[in-house]
Amino acid sequence: MKLLRLIADEDTPHKYRGSKWSSISAEAKAFVDGCLHKAPEQRWDVQRVLEDEWLQDRATATPDAEDLTENAAHVRKMQLQRFRGAVNTVRATVRINAALGAK
Repeated sequence: MKLLRLIADEDTPHKYRGSKWSSISAEAKAFVDGCLHKAPEQRWDVQRVLEDEWLQDRATATPDAEDLTENAAHVRKMQLQRFRGAVNTVRATVRINAALGAK
């Protein structure tokens, strides 16, 4: 509920808290801010997103093998988490249906 209240409150600026954000550049945070404005008239459109200097720099950079390996490991971890979540959802649905006497 706290997250929904923060989203609904237009005057609440996005705050970058936690260790995950400590290594993220100010330019990257500005990019995220531009994409996530609550007010549609302030939110970046597709053209503005594609023209952003931070995004352009990443599009032309060549990742090294270490970056690719790290990213692949992260993707595998995310996929496993999503799979586990899906399995848990199915289990919960089966239990609820059983408790309600559904066939």
